[in-house]
Amino acid sequence: PEDQVPRVVPALRALGVEGFPVLVSGKDSGSLNPNFFSLSQFTHVVAAIPRPDGSIQYLDPTVTYAPFGFVPWRDSGADVLLLKGGQGEVAALPVKNELNMTKYRITVKPRPDAKADLEIEARFTGEDAIDMREELAPASETARVDYLKEWLSEARPGTALVAQSQSVENLDKLDEPLILKMKAEASGLVTLAEGIQVVQGCVFFCLDSNPISRAARQHPFYVDRGWNVSQEVRIVPPAGMKAAPMPLGRSAKSTIGTLTMNCVSHDEEGVVCTQQFVARRNRWSATDRDGIRTMYDQIVEADRTAVSFQAVGEGD
Repeated sequence: PEDQVPRVVPALRALGVEGFPVLVSGKDSGSLNPNFFSLSQFTHVVAAIPRPDGSIQYLDPTVTYAPFGFVPWRDSGADVLLLKGGQGEVAALPVKNELNMTKYRITVKPRPDAKADLEIEARFTGEDAIDMREELAPASETARVDYLKEWLSEARPGTALVAQSQSVENLDKLDEPLILKMKAEASGLVTLAEGIQVVQGCVFFCLDSNPISRAARQHPFYVDRGWNVSQEVRIVPPAGMKAAPMPLGRSAKSTIGTLTMNCVSHDEEGVVCTQQFVARRNRWSATDRDGIRTMYDQIVEADRTAVSFQAVGEGD
């Protein structure tokens, strides 16, 4: 029916570009059964443009804030029905592992009241940027502030946005990373003792317990879109204090991904802690549970990594 043809197809034809609709069975809906004749197997419609070399360029108008030709994880390798010239042809969309990456750069300034001032820069690419743009681009300024407050609270419970400190870069430049900058006040990062301040090396989305149950598992593990998340935490030494010996670096690994965590001295007794977690897009058997659970136990320990600062002259 004409109302199922994406608007982009007639728009392309109006420009003299021949395109045709493609019914997509998204990866989150299961496999396409070509012997079962029902539109219920399809989740959405994309547009296809034939290229001079015989290949096809696919455009997904259901993903609003994506660069040209971007293939979201739900479409990568998905089964499709091409509708061209009154004929239908079952095929598959190309498999593409788009780069999805989030990078946090956070400066932590511990305070004598056990709170910390944060200066935050977050860079998002790929699906991560699309998700953030979908929240921020259509929103009013007030709604954006409310969203960032909620996002900060999820990233680090007990964190409050400093008023009028936030900025968004490249919101309408879809081929560029989306960049958020803001200042915040955080609780729970600093522990005080006599002559000592202890500061956590992990700031955002830190685990305090293992998310994988000990119970027997029947279903596979899925990583739908892949993760590549890093955070660089620069801890400014409190006045009159210097860093104690650095904590040991930590690492964790399983079939689904790897994590590394390391803290080093930097700039006149300050410290930089870097952490990176990478998980590739795939599915793994339920029998991998023990190894994955062990990895998350190690991640919990890595997220608890802390740096001690002591008064200058003590312990020398």
